[in-house]
Amino acid sequence: MTSYRPDGKARLNPGKVKHPLKIHVLGGISRRGRSHMVMFDGIMESTFYTKEILANTLLPFIRQTYPDGHRFMQDNDPKHRSKLSRQFMADNGINWWDVWPSGMIE
Repeated sequence: MTSYRPDGKARLNPGKVKHPLKIHVLGGISRRGRSHMVMFDGIMESTFYTKEILANTLLPFIRQTYPDGHRFMQDNDPKHRSKLSRQFMADNGINWWDVWPSGMIE
């Protein structure tokens, strides 16, 4: 890895990683409060999203905070629209916005 100093001279930094650890933080907010946060590293896949985010975080929050009804909103990320997550939401009565107007999410 090469970095450049203000004087224009290159300096080698062998083996030095710019950002060695990345942690993802997910949580929900609503007019009635916030959900618990989930922190994880690595790549989130559909199975993790469904089991950890939807089942263990979102569903308890919805049942406790919105027993009288809710509307869940998320972007069109492929794991959000996967067959597994869509089936989980349908099976558990999660009312989500299934269609986004074009141009809203880029």
